[in-house]
Amino acid sequence: MPSAAPTALTALDSTFWSLESRESPMHLGALLRFGPGGPSADVLPVMLAERAARSPRLRQIVSVPRNPFQAPRWIADPHFHAPRHVRVHALPGGGAAVERLTASLMAAALPRGLPPWELHLLVGPGGPEQGFHLLAKLHHATVDGLRAVEVVTRLLDRLQRSSPAAPGRGAAPTPGSASGSASASVPAGRPAAPPQPPPLLRRLTDQALRSASVATDVAATALANAVRPGGHPLHGPADVTDRVLTLRSFPLADLQRIRRAHGGTLHDVVLALLAGALRRWYLGLGHDPERHSTRVLVPVSRRTRPGETLHGNQLSGYLVTLPLAEPDALVRLFRVRESMSACKDHGPSRGAGAIATLPEVLPAGVQRFTGPLLRPTAPLLFDALATDVPVPGLPFTLGGAPLAAVHALPPVAHGHLLALAASRYRDRVHLTVHGTVSGHRDPRLLGPALRAELAELLRT
Repeated sequence: MPSAAPTALTALDSTFWSLESRESPMHLGALLRFGPGGPSADVLPVMLAERAARSPRLRQIVSVPRNPFQAPRWIADPHFHAPRHVRVHALPGGGAAVERLTASLMAAALPRGLPPWELHLLVGPGGPEQGFHLLAKLHHATVDGLRAVEVVTRLLDRLQRSSPAAPGRGAAPTPGSASGSASASVPAGRPAAPPQPPPLLRRLTDQALRSASVATDVAATALANAVRPGGHPLHGPADVTDRVLTLRSFPLADLQRIRRAHGGTLHDVVLALLAGALRRWYLGLGHDPERHSTRVLVPVSRRTRPGETLHGNQLSGYLVTLPLAEPDALVRLFRVRESMSACKDHGPSRGAGAIATLPEVLPAGVQRFTGPLLRPTAPLLFDALATDVPVPGLPFTLGGAPLAAVHALPPVAHGHLLALAASRYRDRVHLTVHGTVSGHRDPRLLGPALRAELAELLRT
């Protein structure tokens, strides 16, 4: 099968590739639960390897040229062997065993001499026929969150054409937008005029001005955080040997009920749940939430339309201060909604949260040097990652086994204690807390705190 032509990594992809360290792997993950039903444990790995081999990008490795000022390139792996990337693991028990094994697998960095992806089948004592899990690991230089969803769904069984998504549960909203498609309607019979790009000089000037503004905001934020008194509860050594995971699922109807009553978006509700859970956790640790301003980085896709074929990450972000000092759950929700609305009004290309856009203004190859220098600076900009990954609400299957749940697994930044991801699939919202235990600070305690916060918001 022919492989894709060699292409240079984008500036942001090169940054993700160079940011990685043994303690802080830079791969994304997705844990999918299937069943009951499905083929035997001998059939599944072969099926997945065959399907993965059809993807040209999954057949490529990253080649770093000797010239230090040349960007790394994607080239075909001359020794590509798909089964090498697919492994089967026996599970001794239920949910706790799944979390422990998944956390251990996520802690291991992907080998750099191979195409940077792995598939892990987690099978219980009853075999795949009683249900199984699939863990997909893909390096962040390969895909962003939206592209990861696309790659993983291509590994699943083909959908029947007669199975459209239910209204409100199918395709994800337009990336970068909080409410559906951003494309304008065109009257019937009248061809749409192609957009005219602005002159090159104006585009370069606008980009330089935006980048200068973002760099100024990033510097100001880093300086302000550098002088914060005392250590932050969400900062700590990134010891991958203590990596942990907690998985929680809530009825979508409960979060929709809160959203309909108080406005905003589902992601606003998720961030409010996180704010309340962190407040409970801080208080349990003996930390005063008023003394620890907590900022989360919310990634935002910059793809302008669904199905855009551009390779590489197209990301920016919002930097949101969570109202942990506020004791009232409903007021916390209102303040989260106000903060997110203000971020959306400014757009994803402004503010310190747009730090992911800065590598684009640097010459090709420079990211190989700036990445390692930026690695320890994450705690100066934000305190945790909080991402929302849209999943199409279609009846996916693998080997005939129905897909029951999808948990997105975000990377934990260097010097951070945790990262949180939300993914909605059909009638459930799945929350993942991926983190590191440091002393008496255990991110797994956020699981019960999230459930308690949801119950409190439902009482409002």
